[in-house]
Amino acid sequence: MHRPSDEFASLGIPEVTKVGEDLDRLVVELLRVCGVDASETFATNAEHTRLHPA
Repeated sequence: MHRPSDEFASLGIPEVTKVGEDLDRLVVELLRVCGVDASETFATNAEHTRLHPA
């Protein structure tokens, strides 16, 4: 599954990218309720960098 934020960001409109990021969070929550931990997979680049510093 693609992250909505990646798809929406490809349009190059910051407001649309923000909507995609909000959808990422909703997808993570839905998957969590279903018993799937997708939080790292759907982490934004900033969150991923924070979780896994170089």
